[in-house]
Amino acid sequence: REYNEIRVGLQKLIQELDNHYEEDYEAPEGDNYAETMKRFRDDAMEKFEELEVRYTSMDVAYRDVVAYFGENPDQMKPDEFFSIFKTFTSSWERAMSDNVSAKKKIELREKTRQIEEARKEKIKAQKLRCVDTSDTNPSGTEDKNIMDNLLDKLRAGEMDTSVKRSKQERSGASREKRMQKSESVSLLAEDLLKSMQTDEGSPLSSRSSNRVRKSNEKDKLLEEFVVS
Repeated sequence: REYNEIRVGLQKLIQELDNHYEEDYEAPEGDNYAETMKRFRDDAMEKFEELEVRYTSMDVAYRDVVAYFGENPDQMKPDEFFSIFKTFTSSWERAMSDNVSAKKKIELREKTRQIEEARKEKIKAQKLRCVDTSDTNPSGTEDKNIMDNLLDKLRAGEMDTSVKRSKQERSGASREKRMQKSESVSLLAEDLLKSMQTDEGSPLSSRSSNRVRKSNEKDKLLEEFVVS
């Protein structure tokens, strides 16, 4: 529309100058209007010709683009076409951004899943190690240490020394009773040690009951040892 208005206005200017100010027109002294407007007409016509060439090239390119996107150049106005084109490009950019965000979420979810699985496996392995340790170490080691201490004392003669001191301090009856207790402790310690050695090769299902029995024997042995 602006292009057509410029062309119409320039044509009116040319006609007005041709009708009122011919080539042989002599302007009064000091009147430069006709000369100034003629210079403006010549300059405007030159620039309008350049604009007309560019406008023609633009129109050809526009019709080619509209036809390329499947529209009718004679019916599709430039404002309407470029509005659709802008909407399409904006939707494309938004879709690309959504795809990038979705990919990052998937990668984060997968990483979180792997970390959680690793954590569960670690906890499971720790539980298995705790079960193995509880099955093999506490009771066997504790009982063995107690029996080793008792047997060392028996071998070192501490029991005999205690009995000798009792012989000097007590009567014959008390001396004989203490000797019997010492012998009972020694026998009980030996039986308990054999029971522990046998229990080490027994199945896991029978360890619980054997453990309770050994605990009772251990308490009895300690009681006998303290009394003696």
